[in-house]
Amino acid sequence: MALFKPINSQLLNMEYLYWFLQLEQDFMKKKVNGGVQSFVSLTFLRNYPLPLPPLAEQKRIVEKIEELLPYTNQLVKK
Repeated sequence: MALFKPINSQLLNMEYLYWFLQLEQDFMKKKVNGGVQSFVSLTFLRNYPLPLPPLAEQKRIVEKIEELLPYTNQLVKK
């Protein structure tokens, strides 16, 4: 996340961006160049579609993920 500078906080919740990128990372890795180590270019990221719901909805999505995450961790341990 250190590579991303926060932009207008009235439009984008950085935690929402974090979780979106977590979700999309496997798909992105399949689409990028690189042999041993995959490389996602800045151009690729700039052109990657980002669904951008209203800020309040982004916050609700982040809250729900963080609420449910402990349960998924419990499932993985079983």
